[in-house]
Amino acid sequence: MINITFFKHEGELTGFDSSGHAGYADHGQDIVCAGISAILYAVANSLDDMGANAYIEEEENRLRVKIVDRSYQDPAIQAVLRVAWMGADGIKQEYGKFLNIKSKEE
Repeated sequence: MINITFFKHEGELTGFDSSGHAGYADHGQDIVCAGISAILYAVANSLDDMGANAYIEEEENRLRVKIVDRSYQDPAIQAVLRVAWMGADGIKQEYGKFLNIKSKEE
């Protein structure tokens, strides 16, 4: 199962932590993992390209992105982070038993 925790501060998104493997299909054939990975890596790369002050940690089966200053309040950064939230939620609607999403207020 993929577990994604979205971090929030005062209701605004500040990042996410995604780990695990969906188990929908064999490694390399898993469309749930591929979909989540595509969305989350696109968001991480977009934040980096935007110059957001983000901590990005990548390990095997894990991606963690955290805005480390108040720049998360920028409407453009919020829009990009909402793409991660809405994209993951869209996949969860179809493949819910392979994906767990929660949020954590910090």
